[in-house]
Amino acid sequence: MHKRIMTRPAIGILFLSFAVIAATVSATRADETDLPMRKAGLWDMKMRITGGGIPTMSMQQCTDAATDKDLRTIYSPLANETCDRRTVQKTATGYAVERVCKKGDDTVTTHIDITGDYQSAYQAHLVSRTPDESSDDPASSDLTLDAKYLGPCKSGQVPGDIIMMGGMKINLKDVLKLRQQQGSASN
Repeated sequence: MHKRIMTRPAIGILFLSFAVIAATVSATRADETDLPMRKAGLWDMKMRITGGGIPTMSMQQCTDAATDKDLRTIYSPLANETCDRRTVQKTATGYAVERVCKKGDDTVTTHIDITGDYQSAYQAHLVSRTPDESSDDPASSDLTLDAKYLGPCKSGQVPGDIIMMGGMKINLKDVLKLRQQQGSASN
């Protein structure tokens, strides 16, 4: 059986994709408004990044309540950060999420506007800003995730499966293993 080897840029894009998805379903503290769970099944997702020359990325994700719960914890883009402020507020059209977190020596401010119903479709517009621009990270990022419910997962798919552009399939558990391997390699 032929196994595809993922390049470092492909892994980076994959982690960015999961970070955006996780940010749009991420958990909050008990005293805050909680975002709803997505309907279980197959979601079509398109991510557009403003600037930077990265084309729209498309993927499909088979999900269920347990998978979204994992995204709310393990894959949260802020899982390794200390957040001074995390708020989720219900708005007339959806939710507004604000986070101010420390990542290393940097303070990252993230604002997410989410519209839709998490049952048939939703859109999340995410803007993150880091006041101290470094050579590794841009000072800000602006991206939009459009998600549309397609129906039940396809035959042979299990919750956590992500089908990337080009047909590459990976499961969230495999991504966690890659993330752990990258963390071990950088130490």
